[in-house]
Formats: sequence, C-alpha cells, structure tokens
Amino acid sequence: MADAIELILEDHRSVEAMFEAFRAKPDRAVAEKICRDLIIHTQVEEQLLYPRLRYLNGGGPLALSAEHDHGEIGRSVQQVEHAADDELGPRLDQLQALVSHHVAEEEKDILPKIRDAVDAAQRESMGQQMLQLKDELAVV
Repeated sequence: MADAIELILEDHRSVEAMFEAFRAKPDRAVAEKICRDLIIHTQVEEQLLYPRLRYLNGGGPLALSAEHDHGEIGRSVQQVEHAADDELGPRLDQLQALVSHHVAEEEKDILPKIRDAVDAAQRESMGQQMLQLKDELAVV
C-alpha cells in the first residue's frame, strides 16, 4: 500500500540522490529529471496534501509557507531549464538550496502534523490518489 507521508519522504530521498548524482557527474539529463520530478512532486502536494493541511489546527500558515516555497522552487526550476551549460551547476546549486530548505521544514512541521491528524487508512487513500496523479502528470 502507499502511505502518503511515506511517498513524500521517498520523493525527498530520490531528489536528494539525483542532486548527488549530478554533483558526481554533471549531466543535463539528470538536471532535467530533477526538474520534472520536482514539478510533479509540488503539484501533487498542492493538489492533495496542502488542502488537507489547511483544515488542521494551525495548518493554514504552514500550507501558505509551503506553497510560497513551491513558487520559489518553480522559478528556480525554470532557471535551470533555461541555463546555458556553464550556468547549469550554479543554477542547480540554487535549486538544491531551496529544495533542502523546503524539505527540512516539511519533514519537521508539516508531515508530523499530517501523521498526527490523519489516520492510516486516510493516508493510504491519499497515497493512492498521489500515485494516480503522479502517473497522470508524468504523461503530460
């Protein structure tokens, strides 16, 4: 089964590994995969996780902050996608810093709040919805 929180954590570890792979061997294809995966991940969170978070006690400001982070990440993704070869590394560094900051906040504040407020069956249902939406977005 697919617990929503576990899926988000898997995405976080996956993108961290891709950033490391790029550092080991700079490759535009890896940078492009990072960008695609981040776009899908942020859309899934915005459509399925953050609306739920807004209704939790104290969750509204967390959702707003996370969506703000996603906006910055989206702008940085565009800069990576349009970077010349000699700019790719520095642009990816900026993106990685934004993503690392967001992941730390999400794992510290948002995911525990969701885990405490949403029972396992609901998290499984959300996880199935996340997987379906990820598949749909990956085709676009």
